[in-house]
This record gives sequence, structure tokens and C-alpha cells, in this order.
Amino acid sequence: MNHTLRFGMAACLVSGVLSAQTSPSPTNQKPEASTSKQVEVLSDTHGVDFGPYLQRVLHDVKMNWYSLIPENARPPIRKKGKVSIEFAILKDGHIAGMRFEPGGSSGDVALDRAAWGGITASDPFLPLPAEFHGPNLALRFHFFYNSGPATPSKPWVDTSIVPLEDGASPPRGIRIPGPLYPQGSINSGKQGKVIFSLIINKHGDVRHLKVLQKADPELDRVAQKTIKDWKFQPVIRGGKATDVPIKVEISFHLPVV
Repeated sequence: MNHTLRFGMAACLVSGVLSAQTSPSPTNQKPEASTSKQVEVLSDTHGVDFGPYLQRVLHDVKMNWYSLIPENARPPIRKKGKVSIEFAILKDGHIAGMRFEPGGSSGDVALDRAAWGGITASDPFLPLPAEFHGPNLALRFHFFYNSGPATPSKPWVDTSIVPLEDGASPPRGIRIPGPLYPQGSINSGKQGKVIFSLIINKHGDVRHLKVLQKADPELDRVAQKTIKDWKFQPVIRGGKATDVPIKVEISFHLPVV
């Protein structure tokens, strides 16, 4: 049976009053604004729109997390769990003060380790926006295994990596960010699924990228451009690196009104 990686993740933003030596402490903070059920801004953003920045952070963490998902969370077991982790992004994009929020462990070491690794593998992120004058940005991530929150109230993108060989597991990613939802496509109500076939060569690079199913010209273009830059760990079989075929499904969703 092939193992498809398709999991849900949401993130909640908490107060950014964190130094490099301390841990996030949201209990004494007062919320400023709530942007959606999945991402809440609770600290002073100094008037900066963090939407585009957080979308990139979410995708980077999610795709690195996918490559670490343990076997017990995959079919046929499909273990359920939730992990909540807090950390801060410093001005230069490096992370600090990482910890499980109180009660944030899933109770399963493998699930916890995968969620933790999804964040550390993304370090460093892009530097914080230059117009932001706070010391850092403190975040709380929620990782959902085989379950998730309610349908998001904002556009979102799902990415699935499907091996094309029987019994194979998805290769581990080194750099596999997800695409950003083009604002023009959101404004014009465009959504849909783009499906690709490709080969991961013995160096971990993407080759022979082909579109199997189109959604919309702009969504197709953005998805294809993103995948071309992906980098994986070489797959070793019989002591030698080998080419591996996979299928990638990228779905652009608009919220149900």
C-alpha cells in the first residue's frame, strides 16, 4: 500500500514579548485582534500585516513536518493526536525559546518528535519584515494528526506527496515549501487541484516534472514553479542512491461562505 502524506495543521499567534533566552509566556497577554480560527494575532504587530509572512512559515513547517510523520500516523493505523509547540522567530529568522505548551504533548513520543522536527528543520525562516519594530514574533503551532480544526475561514493550500511504487514511503524533504495562494486567484474566485508526476533523482533533485491535472493557469504556474525548487534526501536502496517516482497533489481552497 502506498503511503500518502496529507495532514492538517493550524497555527495560533501569541504575544511576541520573548527574548532569545526565555520561553513564550502568553498567559499574561491581552489579545489585540483575532484574524481567523486558525491564526490569531494576540500581540502588538506595530501595524504590520503578517499574513503573507505567516503563510510562508506555515507552509515551510508543514512540508518539513510531512517528511517526518511516523509510521503509526500513516495508513492503516492512522493514530490521532495533537501537538502544540511554542517558539519565537527572531529578527534574523532564527528560532528561540522553543517548548511544548503546557499540556501540548500528544502523549506519543513519535508524534511529538515529528512536530518538533518540522519546526527545527525550517530554522532559519525568512527574516521578519523590516517594517516590524518588535523584538521577535512568538508563535504557537498546533499539529493535528488524522484530525483537525473546523474548516478555515480564509483561503488555504494543501499539499500531498504520493509514492508511485507499491509499499514505498514518501522521501524525506530537505527543502519542500508549499506554494502561496496568488492574491489575484483569490480575488477572482479561482480554486482547484493541480496534480504532477515527477522523478526525484539520485541527488534529491526534481526532474521530469509533468502536469497530470490542471486547475487554473495561474494556480498551475505557481504550483509548478514551487515544486521545481524542491530538494529531497537521496533515496538509498541496496547501498546506492536511486531515482524515485512520486505524484504531488496541490489543492487550492477558498473558504465556504
